[in-house]
Amino acid sequence: MPEQLGIAFGTPVPTADSTRARLPRPPSLATVCGISCGMSARHFFGTLEAERVTMLVDTRQTTTYRDARFAHGDDLAYACERHDVGYAHIAELAPTADLRAAYHKVADGKSAAREERAVAWTAFLKGYARLVSTDRKVLREGSPLRDLLYGPHERIAFLCACQHHEDCHRRVLLGMIAKHVDGIAVAHLGPENVGGIAPSLKSPRRYLLEPIPSADIPASRMPGRRAS
Repeated sequence: MPEQLGIAFGTPVPTADSTRARLPRPPSLATVCGISCGMSARHFFGTLEAERVTMLVDTRQTTTYRDARFAHGDDLAYACERHDVGYAHIAELAPTADLRAAYHKVADGKSAAREERAVAWTAFLKGYARLVSTDRKVLREGSPLRDLLYGPHERIAFLCACQHHEDCHRRVLLGMIAKHVDGIAVAHLGPENVGGIAPSLKSPRRYLLEPIPSADIPASRMPGRRAS
């Protein structure tokens, strides 16, 4: 039930699944997209234009770091303005430093086995799902996210630096929105949309050892590993 997720829905919309309620269909929004800033500015803004995205939501924990290139600090907001795209950095959509540190403590260890890294990645995504749905209640009435979803934009893109959506927390965020808001489709954008090559998955992030029901994401079992 939505109440178990801690999401403040307001008036639910009946669905065929009587165990869950959904927020009503937004008046304008039809698609939420995921996109990485880990591509050239030409490909990035070419993709936004090709996909008719008019609002970019930054879900990174910080926007100032080495190798951010055109997406560094205020530069991205300025570039969006020049391309007639709205921009907002919503900090409560980002993972916490503690979640990231717990994952990297395992993943960056030279002696960590592939399965240990997959377990850490699963814990990271499940922790993020709890963070946004239960702790922060990002779909609560009056939240920055909910106000955007019910605003004038037909297609909104959610940004992070991870190149492949399955390597990124934005996959969970988009899945949660699609599950709990009526009439929303999800599109994962990448360089391949404008003639580039799709980024490869970073093993073992391709393995999600447990499902994330709040975002309708199934488990993806590692080869040779029995289902838990």
